[in-house]
Amino acid sequence: MPPNNSQKTNQEASLRAKQIKAYIRKLKRKIQKIYSEGEVAPPHCHVIRYQTKKNDKIY
Repeated sequence: MPPNNSQKTNQEASLRAKQIKAYIRKLKRKIQKIYSEGEVAPPHCHVIRYQTKKNDKIY
């Protein structure tokens, strides 16, 4: 007997939630890797020709 629509929807939602959690973990690892590689530009700086600049300091 095939699962009803409600069961299928719940399974799809559960699978999607697991995928989102996996992507969040992956992004957090990437962020940590970026921070570990060296200096990171502070918040509110802007990009100029592929460099970020804030208060006359280039990152």
